[in-house]
Amino acid sequence: MIPRAKQNLHACKYHLNNLLKANNVEEIKIIFVGFVNSARSTTFVLQSEFNEDSRFIKWYGESKKEKVICESCGKKKTLPHEPKKGTKQYEMSKDELCKFFLNLRNQIEKEGIDNLGCSTTIDFMNTESDYPNQPENSILEIDTDGVYFRIFSGTPKEDRISASSDTAKLTTSIYILNTPTQHLGNKIENPNLITVMQLYYEYLESLVEEWTGILNCAMAIS
Repeated sequence: MIPRAKQNLHACKYHLNNLLKANNVEEIKIIFVGFVNSARSTTFVLQSEFNEDSRFIKWYGESKKEKVICESCGKKKTLPHEPKKGTKQYEMSKDELCKFFLNLRNQIEKEGIDNLGCSTTIDFMNTESDYPNQPENSILEIDTDGVYFRIFSGTPKEDRISASSDTAKLTTSIYILNTPTQHLGNKIENPNLITVMQLYYEYLESLVEEWTGILNCAMAIS
C-alpha cells in the first residue's frame, strides 16, 4: 500500500530540486514557502488517512487536542495534548529541526515569510546597459535582496519584479534566521538553507517509509 502522504514527499523533492535552479531571491522565497507547506502537510495527510488505525495511533500518537481555560482571559483554548513518550509525535516535539519547520509553517500562514536574510555584493553593474529590458516608466532598485524593477509606482498595480542581467556581476547570499543546530541528538553541520531542507525531507521520507513498512508487513501477515 502506498500512503497518500507520498505525494507530499514528491512535492517536497520537487521544490528542493527547483531551489537549486532558482535565478533570484524571489524565486527562492516562493520555492521555500512551497517546500515548507508541502513538508508540513505530509504529517497532516498521514494522520488523516490512518487516524482510525490502532497500529498507527500506537506508533505515531493520538491527534486529539485538549481544551483548557486561559488564566489571563478566562476563555477556553484548544491546545495539542502532550504526546506520549515513544511515539513519533513525541520524537518530533523534542526535535529542534522538526519544531523549527512546525513554527515556520504557522508563521508563514499568518505573517508571510520574513526569516530569510539576504546580502548582495555588486562587483560590476551599469544601470543603463545591463538591464535593456527594463519596463517603461519603472524604477531600478537595489537592496540586500538584489536588483528589482518597481513598476506602476503610486498606482493600485504597484509592485516589484526581479531584474535579471547577463552582464552585471553581483552575488546574493541567502541565510535562514534562527537556524536549528540539532537534529535527532546530532549537531547539524553547516546549517544553511539547503542543508536544513534536505535533512527535514529525509526525516519525513523515513517517517512515511517506516509506517509503510509496518502497514505492508501487517497486510502480508493477514
